Amino acid sequence: MPLRDDLLNPIEGENPSGANLRYAPVFDKIKDARREEGEGPLGELPRDRKTADFKTVVKLAGETLATKTKDLQLGAWLTEAMLHQEGFSGLGQGLELLRGLVENFWDTLYPEMEDGDLELRAAPLEWLG
Repeated sequence: MPLRDDLLNPIEGENPSGANLRYAPVFDKIKDARREEGEGPLGELPRDRKTADFKTVVKLAGETLATKTKDLQLGAWLTEAMLHQEGFSGLGQGLELLRGLVENFWDTLYPEMEDGDLELRAAPLEWLG
């Protein structure tokens, strides 16, 4: 399943990267879709445990990146989900998306840099490594 064609289109309005949605409900929905419960302690009876819903991550992160914000964290989560769904082909698509976000939206991309400090902006890319 290829990524949406419009992920690297500017968001309409003043800021081509849209709004900072770090504290918006959609961010929490994507985080929850990624979340998995680990195995229980040795000897514990098997039970239903939550597994990551990467299909939902692809859908929500893709919609949000295309229409609301350009955020490296969403791009990193989308890349992770594509890797789980499509293997190396998905990883390649995700890395191309991240490259496009950096090349096309650097000045306005989220997370924002603070006083020229790249640490916060680089964190999602470091997380992928």
